[in-house]
Amino acid sequence: MSTSRPRTRQSGAKSRSSAISDRVEAYIDSPLVSHRVRFDRQLFARIQGNYGIYRTWVRIASRGLDSGCTCPSDWQPCKHVSALELTWRENPKSFFDVEGFVKTLASRPKTELIDIIGKLITRAPEGLATLGVKGFDAQDGEDGEDSEW
Repeated sequence: MSTSRPRTRQSGAKSRSSAISDRVEAYIDSPLVSHRVRFDRQLFARIQGNYGIYRTWVRIASRGLDSGCTCPSDWQPCKHVSALELTWRENPKSFFDVEGFVKTLASRPKTELIDIIGKLITRAPEGLATLGVKGFDAQDGEDGEDSEW
């Protein structure tokens, strides 16, 4: 059974790209796009959508762009992915540089880093999956954060 979302056609006078561009405009470099992060060739953000907060990502892959979003849209890529890409183009300095930050962590004492990891785990226990702890991976019906986020 395929888990991919079905593609639908939009009826009416507007084309799909025109309708999406109208809907994307409100998101570009707005407070609706928060927790902006860049790591290597990947962008991540939380986007306040019509039905909740979505985790959206874009990765520059060897064969173009790879992207995803936790929104319920049937369109792929969705307007949130487009908004993330356009926000990066418009304001790349608004994204937190993970690689640069990790380099600064290298100079911190081991005991301080262990304390930081403990605090991160208490704020987001699902992060234990990244450390290989069984039982903390995404459950059926939950978003697969461990694979992209």
